[in-house]
This record gives sequence, structure tokens and C-alpha cells, in this order.
Amino acid sequence: MTVSSALDLIKDMAGDGSSDFTVGARTVLDAETGRSAILAGASFIVGPNTDSNLIQLCRRYSIAVISGAFTPTEILHAWELGVDIVKVLHVSGTAPALSESAAEVTKEAGRNNWTATAYADGRFYDDVTYELEVVDRVDGGDAFTGGFLYAYLTSDRVIKKSLQYGNTACALKRSISWRFELDNS
Repeated sequence: MTVSSALDLIKDMAGDGSSDFTVGARTVLDAETGRSAILAGASFIVGPNTDSNLIQLCRRYSIAVISGAFTPTEILHAWELGVDIVKVLHVSGTAPALSESAAEVTKEAGRNNWTATAYADGRFYDDVTYELEVVDRVDGGDAFTGGFLYAYLTSDRVIKKSLQYGNTACALKRSISWRFELDNS
């Protein structure tokens, strides 16, 4: 919900429900915003955090909800609250840099190993690890979620394929500097 006209866009794209689009809302931080998105026609909600009121709202309206988490405690908490998917975005190789000099931290800040893991059907799915020169960190999570959901909804919910699409979309997004903004003014 980082675009000022997001609710109008959701309403226009969702229409009367007869289109081939599956429209959702991303970067939803709270239940109030989530409810507005659902009433506008969103059929799934993506939040960068785990908000219990937002998850409860989505369960009430039978709307798929994807919550962000970083630590094992946050991941477990999200599952316990009943999210459909936990979006776990992690970066390996950054902790050692924290104990080095500021110059080394700056030098290493743009290089990351990036991978993705999903848990479904009682097992873990892992994808390849990309070694990236990170150019832009903005919207990487959204790129992952978009890629994952596209494959999930078009491949009979095949988790491995969905993970590959999401991981690849995120790696690509992080390696280029580009941002698209819709402006309806």
C-alpha cells in the first residue's frame, strides 16, 4: 500500500470479480488498511510484518494472508496465528561484517548470498543460492512474493516451482536499480 491510489487501483483491477486477474494488496501494515483493501477487492494480503489483528481479519473474510518474519520466534508466531504463507527474507554473510571496521562493512554491504526456503506439506523446500551484487534493496520482498504467487496460482500450487520463480524474481530485482510508480494525478 505504498502507492497513494492503491485502493482505487485494486478496485479497478478487481472489477466485478469476473476478470482473469488475482488482485491483492502488498505492504499492508495493519488491520484497518487490510480491511480497506479487502473491501476494494483484494483477494490476498501481504504484510512485511506479523500483525495478529490483520491475520485475524483475513481469517474472518477467508482471504489469503502472507506475513513477513525474520527470526525463528517470529516465524513460529506467524504460523500459530494462522497465516497461509510466512515470507522469510534473510541474508547470509552479513553478521561477520558487523564486527569488522566501518570500511569493511561498507565494502561488504553490497554483496550478499541470496536464497529462499519454503515449508509446506511437512517438509522444507530449498532453492539455489545466488551470489549478488545488490544494487537496490527496495521491493525485493515484493518481487519474491509476486514471482512466488504467480507460479503458485498458475502451476497447480507446486511449491518447488513457486519458490524458484520467487527467488529468481527477487534476485533479479535486487541486482538492478529500477522502481515503477503509478501516478494517476
